[in-house]
Amino acid sequence: MMDSKLIEGAKATMPRQIFDMEYNAEFGDDSLGFFKAKDIREATSSGDGGFEVRSQGVIGRQYVMGVDPARTTDRFSISIVESGNPSKIVYHWTCQGEKFSHSAAKIRQLMRDFNIVGINMDAGGGGYAVEELINVTKTPEGIEIRKEDEKVILRIDQDRVHGLDEDQCVRMLNLQNFTINWIEEANAFLQKNIEDRSIMFPKTYGI
Repeated sequence: MMDSKLIEGAKATMPRQIFDMEYNAEFGDDSLGFFKAKDIREATSSGDGGFEVRSQGVIGRQYVMGVDPARTTDRFSISIVESGNPSKIVYHWTCQGEKFSHSAAKIRQLMRDFNIVGINMDAGGGGYAVEELINVTKTPEGIEIRKEDEKVILRIDQDRVHGLDEDQCVRMLNLQNFTINWIEEANAFLQKNIEDRSIMFPKTYGI
């Protein structure tokens, strides 16, 4: 049915799993991505002892927040991880096309719902704008972001803001420049964490 030279050429140039799927009608037992589907499945919580996504944090536990700002060409994303052994991904939120003030208000709301002790945010894509907005009490449009009694969020290496007392500030923000080297290193660490099950995904339903 097919030219043998074509098959031999495909076998010589295609990854083995792709060749078996295309020419031997075999289903692949794993993905070929950097993060293997098998590893992700095995790092996904399951059973009666598994954990689910949460809308609020557990009293006494600490959480860290990852923020990837974007507005039009990509999605603004927030992930929250419960610190522990293993650490647990317990919340994720995303939006597209919304004003940064909307996303900044969401960050503040999540800080009320979870005991956030650290925020790591991409400096690009609007990170500096969001950094300013999370410390605004109310925007000109009337959007409430920070309540009057809530602390001003500073970068972890930032000096105290002029005019504020030390107890009015909290240093928990890291603005990260996503350089090629940083992304490569971060992906390698995350891959290792998934393989070691030191970070876990919440259990899923209907799969």
